[in-house]
Amino acid sequence: MTLHHVEVPGVTLHVDDIGAGEPLLMLPGMLCDTRLFEFQARELSRHARVIRIDWRGHGYSTRPHTPWSMARLVEDVRAVCNVLELDRVTLVGFSLGGMVGMRFALAYPQRVRAMVLMNTSGGREDTWRRIKFHALASAAGLLGPVPWLTGEAAKAMFCGPFRRRQPRAVAAWRQALGRMDGSVVRHVVEMVADRDSVLPRLRQLDIPSLVIAAELDGNTPPAHARAIAQHLPRARLALLRGTGHGAPIEQPVATLATISEFLKECAVLGDNGSQQLPLAA
Repeated sequence: MTLHHVEVPGVTLHVDDIGAGEPLLMLPGMLCDTRLFEFQARELSRHARVIRIDWRGHGYSTRPHTPWSMARLVEDVRAVCNVLELDRVTLVGFSLGGMVGMRFALAYPQRVRAMVLMNTSGGREDTWRRIKFHALASAAGLLGPVPWLTGEAAKAMFCGPFRRRQPRAVAAWRQALGRMDGSVVRHVVEMVADRDSVLPRLRQLDIPSLVIAAELDGNTPPAHARAIAQHLPRARLALLRGTGHGAPIEQPVATLATISEFLKECAVLGDNGSQQLPLAA
């Protein structure tokens, strides 16, 4: 694995880079870091070059001292592509990563070969959830990511059955969140809560796209995925059953299988002489 440190306005971004072949850029969700896609990145790197970014203030990227916008994250992605000399990439965006991925494709469509948009939303947040997000963000700004806040976040991230079956995995995710700076948590939650809608603009994108929803996702329910797929001219919709928002962690094999089948059809995954990736059922 090669580690890159990409300088962008206000921060240094941590980027890891593994494998060879077509570039596959994996964008994690809000309050997540590169470890979200750990299993999928390792397997996909047998057939492609897999690059993962820690958002500003997340993971090993440094903490910004001024607020930032979704547009700034789009430019962060462009900066990574420029520094790594990636003219055209396939995007795999989870939650916030999908929101940024759609906006990156709209701003720079010539640089996107294909897209996987997972457990994400193209529309605005509804009023009640927006109020709730702002209340939680304010608490995080004042108190930091204290245990009751990380507990609330875990309920949004993982479905109940997974939380009961895999308490250690949930605890590890909560511990990583608990190490984040409270001001970063506050700002990123407020940014996502106040996002605009890109749904009407998605009709402009002539890009092969896979839109993935999770059956038990209360954070970005399947209706959000259906709306995205209805607006993207070349989209396919897939549903992962029995999993919540955190599907890459809850169901790593099913997530990999669903993504890899699409990427094979798009000829993004090459054959490096290694084991076959699992196909979706």
